[in-house]
Amino acid sequence: MATRLVQIEQDASRMTELTESLLTLARADDGALEITVGRTDLGELARSVVEQNGAAAADAGVGLHAVTPEQPVEVQVDAVGIRRILLILVDNALKHTPPGGCVSVSVADDVRGAALWVQDNGNGIAEEALPHIFERFYRADPARSSSGFGLGLSIAQAIAQAHGTKIDVVTRVGSGSRFGVLLEKA
Repeated sequence: MATRLVQIEQDASRMTELTESLLTLARADDGALEITVGRTDLGELARSVVEQNGAAAADAGVGLHAVTPEQPVEVQVDAVGIRRILLILVDNALKHTPPGGCVSVSVADDVRGAALWVQDNGNGIAEEALPHIFERFYRADPARSSSGFGLGLSIAQAIAQAHGTKIDVVTRVGSGSRFGVLLEKA
């Protein structure tokens, strides 16, 4: 009986997550994705996300670290939204990096703004899949159908667009991927 209750609780949690994800995308479609902009240190945010995902990385046998400058890199963003982008990108990187691999979350001052990226040395993305990765429900690897809804990158891109930017991807099959966002400095 207890096992059945745990399964029901997990299913309910999964449905709640799906509903919240679809609501986020519907709001983005309507131009009603609310963001609350404030001064945020990207380095601090990156380190916090790495710390939050440390146990998951260790369980997967993947190294996870932050590469941030000593000085704050301050931007005017919705910190909750940018954190969500990072959480999605780190989660994807951990899923697609084999044990012994590495994922880094990096922040740098760029002449055009503040650069934020997540890089892994995992599987990479096939060229034919690349144009579709930000589409809703798209999964490049159908075998991973139990590991999410295929909405994460769509949500991350919607949040980036609400900030007036986009997520760029550089990838190579067998060598990993790098997802980056350029944000306006404060």
